[in-house]
Amino acid sequence: MNTVAAVTTLTGVSIAAIYPLGLWCQRKIAVAGLYYQQLMVAALAGVVGVALLWLHDTGFHLRLSGIIWLMALFSTIAFYWNRNRVHPWIISIPSVFGLIVFYKVSAILLYSSELLFIIQILTTGILGLFFLLLGDVKKIKDSTELAMIIRPLVTMLFLLLTARAVWIGYSIIWGQFTLVPEMLNWLDYITKMQGYLPVFATLFGVVLPTLSLLLIISQIKRGYRRSAELLLYPLVLSVLLAEIIFRFYLYQYGIIL
Repeated sequence: MNTVAAVTTLTGVSIAAIYPLGLWCQRKIAVAGLYYQQLMVAALAGVVGVALLWLHDTGFHLRLSGIIWLMALFSTIAFYWNRNRVHPWIISIPSVFGLIVFYKVSAILLYSSELLFIIQILTTGILGLFFLLLGDVKKIKDSTELAMIIRPLVTMLFLLLTARAVWIGYSIIWGQFTLVPEMLNWLDYITKMQGYLPVFATLFGVVLPTLSLLLIISQIKRGYRRSAELLLYPLVLSVLLAEIIFRFYLYQYGIIL
């Protein structure tokens, strides 16, 4: 139960803090109308994450900070609800407080490490951008306009996925971790023990999304919007599942993937 609660807490808080920052990749859409549905997803994820802080020994001040952060996020959503123009930098202000809360939660549930914090931002950013890509494909009907608007979003996704793949490759080749009673490297763990779950997560959280992005862009350029949308639904779920698996191994064994 502790593991499930910890993974859910980390996932909820991280999505709420990082997801709104993805609007910087969609500034052309942001001036046409607020993506309040996506911001509500972030807010609801934050509600779950902050509520679960009461299951952990996080202290009163961190819980209060989480509540104040959520109030700022909901206030921003209410202020911009159905307005014609949105300012991404204002929407990003609650995320600054959210990142502070996320860092403190991560330091308590895992351990204090700047590298760990950066890797978690990277992985959650990939998931958030796939959510936003799905929202774009559903919202914009004109395929030509859609192909132009999602270009910066797809470019950022490719960059993050590439960075993720490089980090995982580095960890597998040179990384070591302690699995009582011995010290193992990743190659031994994958080939000799129960390494199938990290391999599964890498396949469905990094490799498959990268290849699928190429197919999705091709479908959109050819005008097959519906096909691209159908491809994105299972893809978002697979990235979310991979994120949960990575966080499980991070919480259980301290393995940063």
